[in-house]
Amino acid sequence: MFGYTIPMEPMMRSEEVAAYRGYYCETCHQLRDGYGVMSTIIVSYEMTFANLVLNSVLDDGEIIKVPDTGRFCVFRHSKRHNELLKRLAAYTVLVANNGLIDDKMDGPSIKSNLGLLWLNRSIEKARKDYPHYDELIMKGYEELREKEAAGCNDPIEMGTTSAM
Repeated sequence: MFGYTIPMEPMMRSEEVAAYRGYYCETCHQLRDGYGVMSTIIVSYEMTFANLVLNSVLDDGEIIKVPDTGRFCVFRHSKRHNELLKRLAAYTVLVANNGLIDDKMDGPSIKSNLGLLWLNRSIEKARKDYPHYDELIMKGYEELREKEAAGCNDPIEMGTTSAM
């Protein structure tokens, strides 16, 4: 369920916006370094938020500041190499995969078909790197599809299921 987390940049101080953008860029760089340039199309506010929160509460977390170099960002490599960022990148790929599959199951979708084709290598690599994540995410999406098929339209129940 992407699209529910968005930054309220007008409400943020300039240094907060810069910090948030740093985390967003680092999330994108981790996707690129771990899963190829194609995977950078799935960078999301949700995963950036997870990156920011987890880096804030973990002992080995770090404050990320990415200077604006004026270069096209996607071609820069990550300067950070920690397990949390690598796991978040894989998680992002696997969640996007299941989101595209879910969209495809809801009805024919050119976007889903192209997305799955575009991300195929990234998805396979993430599955190989973190099979346990793949199992958990697939289980969650299966439960969500079962609720949809049963006619559930309670947003709280659906959101709780998708978050598990």
